[in-house]
Amino acid sequence: MQVKSSDTADDLPACCRGLGCSCAYDMTPEGVMYGHTHEKGMFMLSASYMDMNMGGNIQGASQVSDPGLFNQGYQMASPGMNMQMIMLMAMYGISDKLTLMVMGGYSYMKMPMNMLLETKNGIQYMNMYGGGGVYEMPLSEMGVSNTTAYSRSSGLGDISVCGIYNAYSRAGQKVLLTLGISLPTGSINVPNTSGMYGATTEYSMQLGSGTVDYLPAITYIHTIGKTSWGVSGAAVVRSGYNAMGYKLGNEETITTWAAHKLKQWLSVSIRAEATNQGTIHTVTGSEAENFNYSEPDAGIANSGGQHLNAYAGVNFYLNSIIKNSRLAVEYGLPVYQNVNGIQNATKNMLYAGWRISF
Repeated sequence: MQVKSSDTADDLPACCRGLGCSCAYDMTPEGVMYGHTHEKGMFMLSASYMDMNMGGNIQGASQVSDPGLFNQGYQMASPGMNMQMIMLMAMYGISDKLTLMVMGGYSYMKMPMNMLLETKNGIQYMNMYGGGGVYEMPLSEMGVSNTTAYSRSSGLGDISVCGIYNAYSRAGQKVLLTLGISLPTGSINVPNTSGMYGATTEYSMQLGSGTVDYLPAITYIHTIGKTSWGVSGAAVVRSGYNAMGYKLGNEETITTWAAHKLKQWLSVSIRAEATNQGTIHTVTGSEAENFNYSEPDAGIANSGGQHLNAYAGVNFYLNSIIKNSRLAVEYGLPVYQNVNGIQNATKNMLYAGWRISF
């Protein structure tokens, strides 16, 4: 499908005439996962980048300081976390109504840990749990040379396979139904790299869920000329416990957006996204890791919660450079956060992606 850069809005291909784009002229924001289908025989390839930064800690909806955590019995507190992900996606139009989507990614995560220390006779000690009580261990014996340790993980994540069905297309409106599964290809036993005790790293630093997860979604889009808006609801339903004896909480997400085409090569968007995630559960009802008492991030009670984020985005249509291609960027900030227990607070999110249809 070829679209000339000189085309007017009325001269766009059928995929962009009143039905919401399914090609490179799609106005849907980058962060919307299930926003379009493709015509029979059409391929789309995309590469995306995500950067999420977290800073400080919140308990429920209120900020809590490192001393506040230490006063609750923790020996370590994370001042933040950074997660970067490169995602590759392929889509193929099996028919004019049904599109197959396959997606996977590579993640890199880094989380520093501030430690509660005591100095005696010029030697720094950390209070440790063990043997039914609390004992002091010199940092020199822990292989740690400073007051901040780091947890790191990187590697391939879970792979998802979805079918997106165009259930309704009329008068500038369409309804898309999605059903898919996430395959447990990401590791759930990434070793602990912080120099602290514990065989594996924190739940949030693992690369996958370890379970087959179901991915249902429904999306509504309404396009009127150069303006488009939509709403999408999606979920992640865990099928059971993984090989490490725990399962992540189910997730529900609803996002709504509005977009407007300013130029033939440019559109802008705003978006709001609300998420709810359940807590982690273990087979026995106890912690799966042996360092859960030392830091909040390793405890299952400190998982899940509600978030509301706001985004602004821009889409660049690069047809004059590379036919049927689009570059999209979206930046988000938290509006409301209320978490279970104690967790890092979200600071900002960045999405960027390039796609090409042929």
